[in-house]
Amino acid sequence: MSGRPHRYRWILFEATKIVIVAAIASSIYLKATDAHYEAYASANRLTTFEGRSSAKISELEERGSSSLDELARARETIDKMAADLRQHEARFATSAAFNDQLASQTYALESTLRADLERIAGSAEITAQKVSERVSQIESQLDRSPKRLKQRLIYPVIQLRGNGTVGSGVVISSERRSENQPAVTYALTAFHVVQEITEGADDATWIREVKFMDPDTDRLGSIEGGARVVAFQPETDVAMLRMELPEPWPYIATLATPEELERVEIFDPVYAIGCPLGNKPLPTAGEISSQEKIVSGETFWMINAPTFFGNSGGGVFLAESGRLIGISSMIYTYGKTTPMVVPHMGLFVPLATVRQWLQGEGYAFLCDPEVGTPQAASGSAPDGNDLEH
Repeated sequence: MSGRPHRYRWILFEATKIVIVAAIASSIYLKATDAHYEAYASANRLTTFEGRSSAKISELEERGSSSLDELARARETIDKMAADLRQHEARFATSAAFNDQLASQTYALESTLRADLERIAGSAEITAQKVSERVSQIESQLDRSPKRLKQRLIYPVIQLRGNGTVGSGVVISSERRSENQPAVTYALTAFHVVQEITEGADDATWIREVKFMDPDTDRLGSIEGGARVVAFQPETDVAMLRMELPEPWPYIATLATPEELERVEIFDPVYAIGCPLGNKPLPTAGEISSQEKIVSGETFWMINAPTFFGNSGGGVFLAESGRLIGISSMIYTYGKTTPMVVPHMGLFVPLATVRQWLQGEGYAFLCDPEVGTPQAASGSAPDGNDLEH
């Protein structure tokens, strides 16, 4: 009894395996059938594509053949044009050779002329330099003559008087603007000179007594009309005077250029020209001692050329060129009870400061004629009516 159930189980197991195998075989058969039909359909599509591709290839081959024909015709045309070009080149070969020869000769001639011109220019430059040096030597000799020194340094300096005070000024411009008009003349001076001369006056901008040097007598002579204070700056101790003269004053101080001022150094020789103690303009010689003396925040230069009361407002000139480099302002003193003057320690306003002030006041034309004209500048210049003591 026990062996039968075991056998039945085996038979059932085997039958189950047969059923499963049959199911798998059936599934595989169905998939194979589907694949067969799909392959058949793909083969049909491929056949159709091949037919279309063959037609397209035939069409492209026809177009390619046509293009080759056109290319052959174009090549024939190019060959013909090349042959024509070679004929033209052969025809103008002689002319081209002539042009090359002419160009070569022209270049050679041009090179020769350029070399000659450079040689001549070099020789002319050397000659001009020698002439310039010789002229400078002659001018230097002439400028060192007493007469010429007076004209350049003494006669431009004027004397200012009033209220028991005396000071100096320097004429920097004098010209007649139109016929039948007075010669408008400008002079630089020190502000404190103007302030002391006009103290207590009804018109604090008017200096009644102005004296010029008479070249014929070598003495001071007064002018009629006096001088008007038209601009001033207390901080830097500078002021501008305007006068109307019957004739232009021929002796004008020449201002040093900015480049010359930059080259000025300590030990450079100078002349200080002014009217000390009411004298006519007197020269004293010395050197630049300092270029960095600060007084009340302003920069002054110092000279050891002796100066005294009355020199204020006068000029400081370079000894070598005779050009104005500043306006005398102060001198050192020591002692409280009875101060003693140190005449060889004089301070002056450097021209760079004066030039900057003139430009700000509308008088740039006085230090640089190219900036403007006196007529144009006079309209914007201050009238000096704000002078205070």
